[in-house]
Amino acid sequence: MNEKLPTELLHYIETLPEFEIQKQIGDFNQEIKDLKQQISDSSKNTTREYTSLKGVKIFVYNPLTDDTIETGVSVVGSVPGSWSFEASFPVKLLNSQGDTVAEGTAKLLDDWMTDNQVLFAAKLEWSSKQSGGGELILQKDSPSGLDANNDHISIPIKF
Repeated sequence: MNEKLPTELLHYIETLPEFEIQKQIGDFNQEIKDLKQQISDSSKNTTREYTSLKGVKIFVYNPLTDDTIETGVSVVGSVPGSWSFEASFPVKLLNSQGDTVAEGTAKLLDDWMTDNQVLFAAKLEWSSKQSGGGELILQKDSPSGLDANNDHISIPIKF
């Protein structure tokens, strides 16, 4: 059969991808709004200030030093926008033997083209059973690979 589709149906099909993109953008914006609210709520209770090897101030709201964490942990805080590259920087979780348990990318939630503090969030998940201590590493993103541009903070945690 070689029937033509009704005009209304053709228009719906043509606009579907745009609708899906708009829905994804809306969902992403809601997720950012929710994360900012979580950060705001948690920062009223506890905030830990860390100083990187190069003297940069980093604020972490979750997890705090020696917190016991589980897979799916949300890492939230603020860093200078210049600590990122294109609004992100690497995050690693190491066990007490120094093995990488999980790694991911922290995303800045606001304008990152600044030296001012910008909120960030990351989620780390792992499947292997862990116990004892470890450390969470937040690394300055250094796409040049030059040692002179490397910087990080380390947060002791427990599994």
